[in-house]
Amino acid sequence: MRGRKRKPVGIRMLEGNPSKRPLDNSINSEDINSVIGNSENNGIPKKPKWLSDRARLEWKRLSPYLKNLGLLTPLDRSSFASYCQLYADWVECKLEMRKLKEDGSKEAIKKYKELFRRANQLFEQWKSLATEFGLTPSSRERLSIDKQNLIKDKEWEEFEKLLTQ
Repeated sequence: MRGRKRKPVGIRMLEGNPSKRPLDNSINSEDINSVIGNSENNGIPKKPKWLSDRARLEWKRLSPYLKNLGLLTPLDRSSFASYCQLYADWVECKLEMRKLKEDGSKEAIKKYKELFRRANQLFEQWKSLATEFGLTPSSRERLSIDKQNLIKDKEWEEFEKLLTQ
């Protein structure tokens, strides 16, 4: 397929549909949840068992916000799980680099360089998935969200604070 990737309907709706083309509303989150049945009671997809502990924390931290914004459905489970695991792997890599930096031996420097390359690869992969979920400043800038109808003010403030950290 040529050209840009198609944006999900949820993101196009949040952006305000600038192209004014008709949106394909034939499938919505409730339909997906009822057909797949792969979500918890609150509609958030179940965490995969293979996620690391740090990735599970990231899932728990972001999934309610993405669900409230309509950007997380059971169909997005694998992509979001990959996002969480990439984040966790990147953090682990950075922590290991910090330990090696303090060591200073030749072997530690060699290992540090390998981890540096790996951390950069993980970050690029993580960033590309973060854009898919509107988790980068530039991708968030394109979203026009009606705070009042989408989430309670207190939850919205927590989400804003979370994203600016």
